[in-house]
Amino acid sequence: MIQGNLIFLLIIYVASLFLISWLVSRRQQSEDFLIAGAISLLLSWPMIYVISGGRNPNRFIGSIITSTLGLIGALVFLGLEPTAAIVIILFGPIGLLYSGWKIKKAGNCIPS
Repeated sequence: MIQGNLIFLLIIYVASLFLISWLVSRRQQSEDFLIAGAISLLLSWPMIYVISGGRNPNRFIGSIITSTLGLIGALVFLGLEPTAAIVIILFGPIGLLYSGWKIKKAGNCIPS
């Protein structure tokens, strides 16, 4: 299952997103709802993975990273529009394809 320090990092991540959304969208209440919806969409695919019994933390983190990149791209190219949710939904499962690379240690290698 997901380790305790990863859950701690997720809590810090959500708190920082909340702070950013509060600072960015202080103009209108409708923008607050759009940012709150975007944050909940960021965590939708990773949480579905955890609830379904996913055990690889690399896939969980990869899904959060690709969802965040989708949010940033949607805000840059589309602005604060409801259609930006489609980009976030499409980028979330891409991170679930990442399973992590295993680094092989070179044993008994003597540099020449």
